[in-house]
Amino acid sequence: MQSTLARPSQFRRMAQRVLSLALPVLLSACAVTDPADYQPPVQPTITINTIPNGADISIQGNYVGVSPLAVPAPAQYRSDEPWRIEVRLAGYEAKNVTMGNYHPPQDQVLTRMVESASMIYTAPVGTKTIPAYYTFPDRIDIKLYPLPGTKVPAAVAPAAMAVPAGAQPAGTAQPGQVAPPAFTPPASTYQAKRSYSNGDTYVGEFRAGQLNGKGVYQFANGNRYEGEFRDNHIQGNGTFTCANGKTIPGPFNKLQPLGLVMKCD
Repeated sequence: MQSTLARPSQFRRMAQRVLSLALPVLLSACAVTDPADYQPPVQPTITINTIPNGADISIQGNYVGVSPLAVPAPAQYRSDEPWRIEVRLAGYEAKNVTMGNYHPPQDQVLTRMVESASMIYTAPVGTKTIPAYYTFPDRIDIKLYPLPGTKVPAAVAPAAMAVPAGAQPAGTAQPGQVAPPAFTPPASTYQAKRSYSNGDTYVGEFRAGQLNGKGVYQFANGNRYEGEFRDNHIQGNGTFTCANGKTIPGPFNKLQPLGLVMKCD
């Protein structure tokens, strides 16, 4: 009578077959990703463009730069309030734009599964209110119109940029008004101009709302520094030029305040 039990050779062939199928899966599961292949997530942005470009842009009363520029988008391109964008350009009418598509509050019915002797069905157990919110596109184009009787060039240079008059620091408001929420400046480097109440001006690179990178700081008394900045301080390679023409070369290895006093005599 022929035995129904598998022979040892059959067991070996079966084991080899299973191992050949499982080995690629095990190797792929144990694979280690090369750190050099890691790509950090890209932060979504919203591009604000004006026609013509070179206009000063403020959001929620906080100056953010010169158009065209990209600013960080809120999470999932949505927020609980719209963006109030102020646009100013010499020779053109100032423009205020409200950005955001309104979604009214909604009542969502909550349900649960109920099982009876004869069936299983869904029964309402209450409601949940989803508050109103605003959604944003990833780009907005704003057309500007010349002031009456004003002749403007066909293309306005981006250098024509002054901090909008009346712009308020983030989180402040006029009496009787609700304070706007703070706006986070772009974390990446961008070009802009900043004017100070004492008459000083800065034109150059910003990062996270502070002077970072290369730029030119013009003092109201006629002194001038052109070079590198770090966190609203003078630091790095650069040249300090006194109003009387004397030059003081860098580098400036220590953080120097913007009100740097040099021996110009």
